Amino acid sequence: MIIYKPVPLLEASLFLSNRETGNSIKEYFANNMELMISAGGRAVECANALIELETRLESSIDADDATIALLFKPFERDIESSVQATHFAANLIAQDISNYYDYNSCFNNLHNEKHRIRNVIANWISGSADYSGVPPLDADEFFNIVKNSGLVAETKWLCLDIAANYDKYVDMLEHVLRPVAEEFCRCEKLIKPLLDLFSADYSEEESAANILAELCQNMKTSLDEIRIYPLVTYYKEMVVNFVTDNGHRIAEGGIGVLYKFIRENYTPKLCDREVLAKIMNALSGKNRFNIVALLADGPVYGRELARMLDVAPATISQHMVTLMGANLVKIENDGYRVHYSLNREGVRVFIDMLKRLLLKE
Repeated sequence: MIIYKPVPLLEASLFLSNRETGNSIKEYFANNMELMISAGGRAVECANALIELETRLESSIDADDATIALLFKPFERDIESSVQATHFAANLIAQDISNYYDYNSCFNNLHNEKHRIRNVIANWISGSADYSGVPPLDADEFFNIVKNSGLVAETKWLCLDIAANYDKYVDMLEHVLRPVAEEFCRCEKLIKPLLDLFSADYSEEESAANILAELCQNMKTSLDEIRIYPLVTYYKEMVVNFVTDNGHRIAEGGIGVLYKFIRENYTPKLCDREVLAKIMNALSGKNRFNIVALLADGPVYGRELARMLDVAPATISQHMVTLMGANLVKIENDGYRVHYSLNREGVRVFIDMLKRLLLKE
């Protein structure tokens, strides 16, 4: 199923997380406006709409910077500022991005999910066990899971505090997100060209399964439902989220409204040096390099990678966004689980470019 309307609360969350990681729409297009102009008036219209949207959303913020940082500051600092962070407090409080779909009842529903929060946090920090389908963890078991995790002390305390004072954090999240989401709704006419572009790029004739396969680099999948929706504030990226609801397997693919345009008009214009810089930047992180090295021996499940590297599964997911963006890794779905494999063709392209640049072959 392709959904052609954005999700305001999700857009507000993505906007604030981008803001907290220093990603600015204005700065991006200041560096790339020449490209947009060369692509024609429609591209410039979209760029200007996004710049105006950022200005209006910024002016709608009603929370102080400390509160926003508490909810949206990444738990780890070893990610590039150009990569959307997925591991911050707001995502734990929301439990699943699908909870943002119900604009009117979202936060009331979250209050009613208070009993699940310990399991949600334990599932996030665990490198091997899955707590999503078990009864609510008791306080002692949850405390030991957090205590023995590899998280820094500040993040451990925050996880414990969220679990102990969940209602307070849900109210805090609502106070932060509502004004921004309401302003996003008021920008309906402004973002219409962006949504029109998304509709043209992903038409009803094109099946959601084909789109998902394209995004996941020909992923082998056995899913009960697929949802594809536009991302406006996260305009140049894509997100794929796999969830299981009472045995019902769902894949959600959020696609930036300019994702296809930038890929088709910008990427081909890059010279070998720029492409190589992107790939080598992806490999510069120790964990990402080790992931690629491990995948050279064969496909590995995400939780197994997390256990091998002694990191949280959410950290693996974050690194995979970077590695997939560099065309080094592929993702496949095997029943209920996701595993990753080396994109050997992408690695060959990387090696060929290195030879052309450095060895002049």
